[in-house]
Amino acid sequence: MAKILDFIYRDEGEIILLDPLTKPAKRWMKENLIIDGYQKTPEGIAIDRRIFEDILEGITGAGFIIENMDRV
Repeated sequence: MAKILDFIYRDEGEIILLDPLTKPAKRWMKENLIIDGYQKTPEGIAIDRRIFEDILEGITGAGFIIENMDRV
């Protein structure tokens, strides 16, 4: 059985672009992250790389599947 990918992210140097792909992932972001307007992208949000590891731990700890698109 194929796993459903919930999030993808891309390393853009100073920032990480995080895109939720499923409704539960979008809900998790809304409930768990404080997102300022300037962080929004058409697909998701831009995150300072210094805090991304904490967000990644929260995402995986909640049982979501996330993939780094730089490694695909």
